[in-house]
Amino acid sequence: MAPARKFDWDDAKRRYQAGESQAEIARSVGVSRTALRFALYPLELASSRKYTAEWQRQAVCAVCGGQCGRYGGQDPASYRCRSCANKAQATSVRDNELRCQTCREWKHDLAFPHNRLETVRRGRHRSCRDCNTALRKAYRERIKVPCDKCGKPRLPAQETQGATGLCRNCYQLRHQ
Repeated sequence: MAPARKFDWDDAKRRYQAGESQAEIARSVGVSRTALRFALYPLELASSRKYTAEWQRQAVCAVCGGQCGRYGGQDPASYRCRSCANKAQATSVRDNELRCQTCREWKHDLAFPHNRLETVRRGRHRSCRDCNTALRKAYRERIKVPCDKCGKPRLPAQETQGATGLCRNCYQLRHQ
């Protein structure tokens, strides 16, 4: 069964043949110009679907080695077929525990910070608090740049109102 359309394709075709521009029609019915173009030119829609299907068939599952639909992200090393993606998702959640994707340990739900966008993991992050702390600390070390005067880590630009290159102490001394 085809998904429900957001607007009447036949009406859009009539309006376009009557001389109304594609931009005006798209704006009035609340869809993108691409969606309207697919309604006006069915061969373009078929070509797009064929290209997408071919693009998906070219990927190889990182787990089982079979062809996959590119589930799991943009990185080719993380592509999984649908069954492997579902299996991986199901094996990271238990009744009161979640599996941390960084340290691979099973921990209680409360060991994971809240993430309201995450639905599968009961609103919790994919990494535990300890791993998140370590990852943030490593990130801060990677981006650490010394102060121009004393060599301590400098403050972010948003904290110094544009005066960059100074640590907290040097910034306070300058603005006293």
